[in-house]
Amino acid sequence: MAPGWLDRVLVLAPHVDDETIGCGALLASLGSRATVRVFGTSDYAPIAGEPVTITQRSDELSAAMAELGVEDYGVLYDGAERDLAGIGRAALVSRLDDLLAEIRPTAVFTALPSHHQDHTEAFQATLSALRMRPSLYGLRAVLAYEYPHADLYPGAHPESGFVYFDGSAHVEAKRAALMAHTSQLTPHPDRWLDADLVMKWGEKRGIESGTAFAEKFYLLRFCF
Repeated sequence: MAPGWLDRVLVLAPHVDDETIGCGALLASLGSRATVRVFGTSDYAPIAGEPVTITQRSDELSAAMAELGVEDYGVLYDGAERDLAGIGRAALVSRLDDLLAEIRPTAVFTALPSHHQDHTEAFQATLSALRMRPSLYGLRAVLAYEYPHADLYPGAHPESGFVYFDGSAHVEAKRAALMAHTSQLTPHPDRWLDADLVMKWGEKRGIESGTAFAEKFYLLRFCF
């Protein structure tokens, strides 16, 4: 691995909780070296449960990041969840251009695309913003993180390879961060994704990689 590639890490998430689902253990290992930005959040009414407000989602993000030790986090577009396409690709890329120039990350983690339109918009905008230019000369790695059922989206997994992160030492921190996202924890069968499923998914990835618990990342770019 390239030395120093995790010195300044930017994690981009389509929605509040995706960052914890996909790379909560990694974030717990990085702490203050990580910057988290969520593309969008909004008020909405879930299928089951009470209506959720932007303020509640923001508070949940703060609680989750406290569990993971991440100090620099925020939302790019309040009110835009489920409507990133309405913002427009050019506007999303321009916003990311400014963010990347400010942070100058050594590694960027983004969510795989999925059937959710916001995931696909966020993924494509991220790839566009990562076109090579002077402000990104220090970038050593670009990886995509997953979530349970991501393989249901055709062509979601890049063919360029993958790596596992041994998150065994950070299992409790990840679970605590997941539990902080209270509004997203409607249990099965009302919701197809819950904390127990996420943790079982990590155990599955651990079995694959010979560890107790792991997170899987797909290589989009890496410089040795």
